[in-house]
Amino acid sequence: MSAFSDRKHIGDLIDIKALSKSLSWTAGSAQDNVPLVGNVIDRLGFPTGSLPQTLDVGVLLDATLAAGATLSVAFDVQDSADGVNFADYATVPSAPYLTGPTGGGHIQGVARLTLVNADNPNIPGQGFNLPGNLASPSIQLDSARRFIRLTVTPHLSSATTDTAVIFPSGVFAGFDTLEAPVG
Repeated sequence: MSAFSDRKHIGDLIDIKALSKSLSWTAGSAQDNVPLVGNVIDRLGFPTGSLPQTLDVGVLLDATLAAGATLSVAFDVQDSADGVNFADYATVPSAPYLTGPTGGGHIQGVARLTLVNADNPNIPGQGFNLPGNLASPSIQLDSARRFIRLTVTPHLSSATTDTAVIFPSGVFAGFDTLEAPVG
């Protein structure tokens, strides 16, 4: 693999996928604090025909929260050789990503999966997600099998009135080969 690319546009280097359907729910309902199993992504199904080596997972958040109430998200990226039998690949426990403003109200944000490991060490001075979280916001897929999926578990801390919508998406990058330039 060449260490140099003469590509000038970010769109030449990444691909973005919906990792799950969107979810809209009310605190305390049957969907609250229940895993949302995502779409199966074939890593060989990208236009390049090569496996992406990194994934940045972002869950778009839109909520109406009571003052001090929270929206928390847990992440579980799973991999599979056959697209049917999945095992945990990278997990991040539940943490609050949104907190209701003073007086309560509408709030938006992004929960990004961050993971510290040998391939993704702490980066001093960087606060990508939560206070004190110093990991870069991506995971290495070098050792992942062909198929992956994301399971997210969202939770509203309020008893009944808070509402939220989430939409998990992923930015894939680090392809071994890129599509041939057009023109």
